[in-house]
Amino acid sequence: LAEVGAFLSRLGEVAAPFLAAGVIAFLLSGPVAFFEKKLPRPAAIIVAYLLAAAAAALLVYIIAPQLMRSGAQLARSAQQYLGRQSDLARHFTGEWGLPPQVGQALAAGWEQLVGRVSAGVEGRVLPAFADFFFRLAKGVINTGTALVVSVLLLYDRKDLFRRGRMVVFALLPLGTAQTC
Repeated sequence: LAEVGAFLSRLGEVAAPFLAAGVIAFLLSGPVAFFEKKLPRPAAIIVAYLLAAAAAALLVYIIAPQLMRSGAQLARSAQQYLGRQSDLARHFTGEWGLPPQVGQALAAGWEQLVGRVSAGVEGRVLPAFADFFFRLAKGVINTGTALVVSVLLLYDRKDLFRRGRMVVFALLPLGTAQTC
């Protein structure tokens, strides 16, 4: 069962750019058909891709600054919150008439917790970021492949079915591909 899962995972990795290409070609087929009324097909494809890229860039331009501000605010708030907890532990032990050792122990315990969280960030979060950037690079490569394949699909719409059939035969065993 594990081997089947590994095979399907690898198949998904190989097929993902081609599936994305089909989705991109499908989404852009309407704009390409619209621009094709006034332009040659290659120019219509280029215009449709440029407009899609501009829309994506605009979306990133609108969303990215807000995400950056929110992340910076979260970092500032977390630092302030962590700083207040030690002071708060000392304050309440004094207010409740507890020995100073209790306040020191609470503050030390809080600082130890913060230290453990920091170590967790270094031990788990940073490797997760590295994994994220590896996956991001893989995604960029897959997206580039998908874009190239989708341009080929859009360029010659009459041959789309034949190319799809070729992909099916390339990915599946011969007997299974013939039944599709």
